[in-house]
This record gives sequence, structure tokens and C-alpha cells, in this order.
Amino acid sequence: MKSTLRRGIDVMWLALLALMAMGCVSSAVSDASNQPVYTAVSAGSEFSCALRDDGAIRCWGNDETHERKGITRAPRGRYVAVSSGYYGSCALRRNGRIKCWGGSDGRTPRGRFTNISVGQFDTCGIRTDQSLRCWGRNLDGIGNAPDGKFVEVGVGYSHACARRPDRTVVCWGDDSTDIGTTAPPDGTFESISVGSGSSCGVRPGGAVECWGGLDPRHEHYPDDNAYEIPEGAFQSVSVGSSYACGVRRDGRLECWGDDDFGETRPPGEAFTAVSAGSIHTCGITPAGEILCWGHESLGPLPTPKPTRSYSPAKGFQ
Repeated sequence: MKSTLRRGIDVMWLALLALMAMGCVSSAVSDASNQPVYTAVSAGSEFSCALRDDGAIRCWGNDETHERKGITRAPRGRYVAVSSGYYGSCALRRNGRIKCWGGSDGRTPRGRFTNISVGQFDTCGIRTDQSLRCWGRNLDGIGNAPDGKFVEVGVGYSHACARRPDRTVVCWGDDSTDIGTTAPPDGTFESISVGSGSSCGVRPGGAVECWGGLDPRHEHYPDDNAYEIPEGAFQSVSVGSSYACGVRRDGRLECWGDDDFGETRPPGEAFTAVSAGSIHTCGITPAGEILCWGHESLGPLPTPKPTRSYSPAKGFQ
């Protein structure tokens, strides 16, 4: 009887060990497949930064843009948003605090924010009470932010725009070229993006409309189909130096404007997000992978894993 009991205990232990082994294998497979993926990316001048799904930030590219060092040395911690400009970047912590690095000018303000955008010499953010605060060199009056409540802000080279709770847009800063840089169209927008002398927004129906340098209504507009704003419905748009890219609602990517370095010739894949920089562009695929294309002096772009760089002339690298 004792031997029977002993055999029963041995069988139970063997079964338990088998289950534990299966659990270890399953855990190992799960851990291998749970590598962090990317949820947001921001292309700067000669560098980019991206936000992972675990809240960590990774930056890559030229770490000494115009003698500003530390541009790609992202801080540790967990964040919910990141914005890269010409010389540096800023990010929002999970508690709403701002952390900046690289060559961002000005003293980072205290308090909690919900939205942030880094330009060339100035940065603007929206506080939790929806008020707007800008800091930096106050180039062309960007630091003189308008009063009122706002839900989104974008900062470019010498102008900025912000979207109100009623989804109308206001812009301020330099408009010395008289091309309507600070004169947004009437009506409402679901989102906006500000670049160097140009801005674009997505209308409620998904159509993209631009003002400033990329506005086709101005006489300076090049007589070239490459500058025509694509028709159809978009979910987002991003404006770079002299070009823009938008993600259609079906995930297809469209770019238009200057194409000196292949920045408007993306790979033919689906995307969930895109960011247009000065001379390169980066996008995120539905799998959370980053793809970048544009100026080859940046690479092949040393993008973090899981990522690929793409050249219109050479393909994926």
C-alpha cells in the first residue's frame, strides 16, 4: 500500500514538473515575442526620436547637429509623447512633466502639460488647464503665445499654430514673405502640423488643407504636379522643411513638395504614423516597426530595432 502511495506521489511530481516545464517554455516564447515596438516617431533636422510601447525613448542620427551635442542621448524614464526640432527634443513624462535634451533653448517651465512641440529655437506646450506656454529665443515673436484654451500646438522655423477646443486654428510669428504663413483657413481641423514656412491640417472629412509655403493658391506655388495636395481622406499629416506627408485612412502614405533627397518617396507599405523632418522622413508600420528614408548622409539611417532604413534608389538597407 505504501509503494502504491509512493508511486502515486511520484506520478504527481512528474506531472507537476512537466507542467512547470511547459510553463517555462511558454513564458520564454512569450518573452521573445514581446519585444518593445514603437508607437510614435518624431523626425528632427538630422536625427529622430521614437517612443516605445513601454514608454522608453530611443534617438538616433547625428549627435552633433550644428555643434549642439547630446541630441541623440535620450533620457531614461517613461514618457507618453516626444517632439524633435532642429537642435533638440522634449518629451512628456507620464505625470505631465517636461524633459528636454540636446540643444533646446530656454529654461524648461515647471508644471504639467498635455501637448508639446519643438521648433528651431522655440518650444511650446499646452498646460493641463489648456493654456499655452512658449519658451526659447522668442524668434519672430513665437514666445508671445495667444491667450485662450488650446488642445494642440505645432512650432516650426519662425511661426507656430495652435488648435482650440472648438477645432479652429490660430497662428502667430513671422509672415514677412506674405504667403499666409500665419493666416490659417477658416473652419475646423481634426489635427494640424507646422513646418518651415508651411502648415497643414486634416479637415473633419479627412481632406488635407495647407497654408503658407505649401498653399497651392499662392503665385509662388511651383507649376509641378509634385506639389499638388493629394485628394482623399487622411487620418494624419506631417509637415517638414518644404514638403509634407500624410497617412490615408487605409494606411497608404502620400508625400508631396520638395524631393531633393528622396524624402517624399516612401516605401510602398502601410503606415499608422509619419513624421517629416528637414531632409528625411520616418514612419511607423502597423507592426510597430520604424521605416526611414531621405538624405543618405544620415545613413543608411541607423534606426533602432525593429526598424529598417529605405532609399528610393537602393531600396531597404
